[in-house]
Amino acid sequence: MLKEEIIDLLARKAGRDVRIPAGSDWLQKDILTVTGENLSLQTVKRMTGVLQSETIPSRTSLDIVARYLGFEDYPAVERALIRGVSDFKRDEGLVEVDLLPADTRLELRWSPDRRIVLRRLPSGECRVEEAENSKLRVGDRLTISQLTQGYPLNVREVVRDGRALGPYTAAPEYGLTFVRIL
Repeated sequence: MLKEEIIDLLARKAGRDVRIPAGSDWLQKDILTVTGENLSLQTVKRMTGVLQSETIPSRTSLDIVARYLGFEDYPAVERALIRGVSDFKRDEGLVEVDLLPADTRLELRWSPDRRIVLRRLPSGECRVEEAENSKLRVGDRLTISQLTQGYPLNVREVVRDGRALGPYTAAPEYGLTFVRIL
């Protein structure tokens, strides 16, 4: 089983209790959707404690979980936990993008010198209006549920020039350094 803090991260990202069978089933499918990498349902259930097991997850499985959470690899998750970045008991800097009204503008920054400004569209997506030193470009449409300062920017889908590019994670190691509603 994973550390409780990591299971909490998975539950928060998945938006449901992953410690129950239905939540683990959903998590297994969401990991595949977000990362394009497959973990068996048995592995996910062992990692979340739904199935009791003495089996230690493989490094490959742990790295897949880390990428799902928006980190480069499992050691990056461990470092974030040590730094306290992954303390979900605090909600400062949390922006529930899904709840924002259309035309709300957001400014995001991350290391070393990345900056984007987003506008929430009536469709629920966000359009990049300004981009500095980022792989994201002006005009990109992003599907984002929430943003939290200190956590990676997890984009479920990037659409550029009408073409779906898939998920994207920015600031996987240190998280967003600045989140502001304009």
